[in-house]
Amino acid sequence: TRPATLAVVLTLVAAIAVNALLDDSAAPGAGMIATANAADGRGEVGVFNFAFVAGGGKRTPALLEGGPKGERIYGTVARQSIFWSCVQPREGAWKMDGCRQVRLVDQLQAAGWDVQVVLRTKAGQFGNGPFWATDWPGQKENPDVAYAPVDMLDEPSPEFAYSKGFYDYVSRVIDRYCDGSQCRIHSFVIDNESNSREQWIGRGKTPESDVADYVRLVATARKAIDDSGARLPLFDSGIQGYAVLWHVLAEELKARGPQAAAATYSAYFNAESSPDRIAKMIQQRVKRPPIAKINLFMESDLHRYTDGVNFHHYQTPQSIPALVDYLRKRAPAGHAIATNEVGVREKIVQSTDKDLINAWMIQKMVYLLDSEVSPVIWFTILAKANLGGFTTGQAKFKPAHAAAWNSFASLVGDGVTDVSMESAEAGDQALMRAVLKSPEGRFAVEWFEGDQAGNWSDVAGPSGCETDQPRYANRYLRVVTCDLSLIHISEPTRPAPLSRMPSSA
Repeated sequence: TRPATLAVVLTLVAAIAVNALLDDSAAPGAGMIATANAADGRGEVGVFNFAFVAGGGKRTPALLEGGPKGERIYGTVARQSIFWSCVQPREGAWKMDGCRQVRLVDQLQAAGWDVQVVLRTKAGQFGNGPFWATDWPGQKENPDVAYAPVDMLDEPSPEFAYSKGFYDYVSRVIDRYCDGSQCRIHSFVIDNESNSREQWIGRGKTPESDVADYVRLVATARKAIDDSGARLPLFDSGIQGYAVLWHVLAEELKARGPQAAAATYSAYFNAESSPDRIAKMIQQRVKRPPIAKINLFMESDLHRYTDGVNFHHYQTPQSIPALVDYLRKRAPAGHAIATNEVGVREKIVQSTDKDLINAWMIQKMVYLLDSEVSPVIWFTILAKANLGGFTTGQAKFKPAHAAAWNSFASLVGDGVTDVSMESAEAGDQALMRAVLKSPEGRFAVEWFEGDQAGNWSDVAGPSGCETDQPRYANRYLRVVTCDLSLIHISEPTRPAPLSRMPSSA
């Protein structure tokens, strides 16, 4: 059973010893003190901001205007990026009001969304040529990759930590959305999937240098937040879940042997392989840079500066508890665990059955909330065969997936405060049953185990639940309400933009 909140506050008041993986010259955070606090731990859900192509080729922002037929997208948190190149395209030239990403954050707030702002250092489509703030001599920039700031230091400055340019960028965004300690945005996330060189590259050419420079970047953001007095949660980029799971498999191999590791691999990646082959794969893959960096990050000073550990997830729903447990054991005590990108990848689900994809979507939400992950943000766009997106490759709206999401998210409302899960049986079929509680009341999610289809008319649901009027149902899963007051809810309350003020110690 999940507690109502995770009101644990972590205050660090002494310098932490330099991590053994980094030498003294590369030690992030030396002599600096973080004021990181655990974020509000309620079970919030939300979506990645997206648009679809309406009639005449116009791109319509669905979180502002709804779907083609006015369908509202439910949730409380919206993920939206702000690129450094958008707000400062040239050195000394600030264009905060002229940045369309900033205007979109403003519009999302006006529509009632609590916006998680992802601060990106990559150039993207803003401006021509290399981005001045990250254009290192001799380095050919890819505009779709984030790089370390050109002014990054090896040792921290008492004025701005490691990068004056990045410090100023973060401070400008804070000034726009915070008034003293109170802020009108949900949280900051620094860049994206920093364990992958497809997303983040430091100044050196080794995994260790990539990690060290990313930690310096986050330490700089931490200082900008603390200097402003804002009570604004700060999360890391979101490490790739597949990479974390290979470390989970390595632990399984060491503790229980190849047979158990092969069974776990099958459960987490929805694929089969022999025990001997899996043992070799594990030993090889944990050495690959994107995977090796997971432990480099968790053993570094990174989470001295953050309020929570952020990860992304595309593997099976059943892999979530072990992944979260791995991170929680390595994070500072009391740190929140969050995910700002969850989806269903085609090579993992190995099916294009819309019902199965929707079942995985809702199962993932349940496992994440039961594991006390918050916020949970669904990846609503189509990217790298993300079948759980709400748009096609041509940016056409997919109402079936959006409707399945809404059936669940509308019942979550402002946040889940309790989850209980149990195994059950319906005739000769095994099923999982979760009962969740939100401010509006109780609701239940049930699914047949092993991705099996079944007949829900033969299944008696939890006591007091309206199984004859499911909020959502397909061959694999159903969502039912358990309080009469929930049956007719059409517009669950979405809070106005919040003042994010974690308690201080």
